[in-house]
Amino acid sequence: MRLRGQRVKKAEIVTCIQAFRMKLGKNSYTSYIKDQIKAVHDADIRGYILWNANQDYAVPLEVVKN
Repeated sequence: MRLRGQRVKKAEIVTCIQAFRMKLGKNSYTSYIKDQIKAVHDADIRGYILWNANQDYAVPLEVVKN
């Protein structure tokens, strides 16, 4: 219980966008990423992180740039 006083007072939850294919074609993958980003903005969330376990961010980064 000693650690209770050491807890962070202002924690933030960061939204992670799934940035990998799940049996999706290229066009639907792009739409999938766009839809997730739109949902973050529609929910008035301050930011997000793209997450891909293989670190293949070519398509997600293209979506973000456009």
